[in-house]
Amino acid sequence: MGFCHRPQFVFIRSGARLRFRSATVLLLLCSVAVAVLVSGTRARASSHSRPVQRTLMQMQSVFNDSLYEQTIVEIPKPGSLPTRRLQIYCLNDCAARIRFQEDFVDTPLSMFRLWDGSNKLITIWTSGSAYWVRVYLIDSEGVQKILDQATRSAPQFGVDSRTGSPVVILDNPESEASPIDYKIHGTAWEWNGKQYQAMK
Repeated sequence: MGFCHRPQFVFIRSGARLRFRSATVLLLLCSVAVAVLVSGTRARASSHSRPVQRTLMQMQSVFNDSLYEQTIVEIPKPGSLPTRRLQIYCLNDCAARIRFQEDFVDTPLSMFRLWDGSNKLITIWTSGSAYWVRVYLIDSEGVQKILDQATRSAPQFGVDSRTGSPVVILDNPESEASPIDYKIHGTAWEWNGKQYQAMK
């Protein structure tokens, strides 16, 4: 496009008027060339733009008097499985700047708390052959993953009647519930105040 930088004007006298025939044609060509160049640049930018992520799940909860937002978004990756990202941000009344995120290729199924005021976020994912239960502790110091376990059967959640501690029951496909007794055939993980521990 070098001819657009230094146009050579050719003046053609016609009576008392000066007509800029060559200049007009040259400027027209330059305009078309610039338009094509801009259009091509936009097309290349569009084809190389970042994939648009979409929100799969989102909720807001209050932990320790601070408002948090928990979101799972899906980020497309051309030619491979999309990334599913868990994001936990503190929005208001934050003791510290908390912005936590973790990436997975698993598919999210659910995200919840066992009760209002609980500082444990429970997420359930599926990898095709198993469920994954991932639990996060949220407090003023940040976000910590406190359980990351797989199960072949649907996970179950409850509270130990003796201690009041949350319990996660995994691999328990033949559980029997009755008003008198509840038999566990799988593994029960109980919160002991610091971590989830397998019950014996």
